[in-house]
Amino acid sequence: YFEFAGFLKHDETLKRLSSCDILLLNHFNLPYCDIIFPGKLYEYLKLAKPILTLSPPGLLPDFINNNRLGEVAAFDQVNEIKTALETICDRYDSADYKISAGRFENFERGKQALRYLELLEQLP
Repeated sequence: YFEFAGFLKHDETLKRLSSCDILLLNHFNLPYCDIIFPGKLYEYLKLAKPILTLSPPGLLPDFINNNRLGEVAAFDQVNEIKTALETICDRYDSADYKISAGRFENFERGKQALRYLELLEQLP
């Protein structure tokens, strides 16, 4: 089921998300969304749950599919969303969506900041 809890503090949000079976990543069709990774994705990676991604084509759905993180559907296509949810539910207990600990540690904010600093230090 879905619960609309209203505004929650960040820590409480993560606590509640960790008890979810499926995470929803809504990525609307806005300018440049085909090249944007929302910050929420990084939090979802750490939670290691299957992700239902509603998104137009682009880098985000490619990343989700290529890394077997969940299923992707167009946000305005009800039948695609239904099929994606059914697929996640059918495969939930299989190895399809199992994310090993540390698999995405290079995406953690601290490691990305260090890599960014390394790149800046290489500039003339």
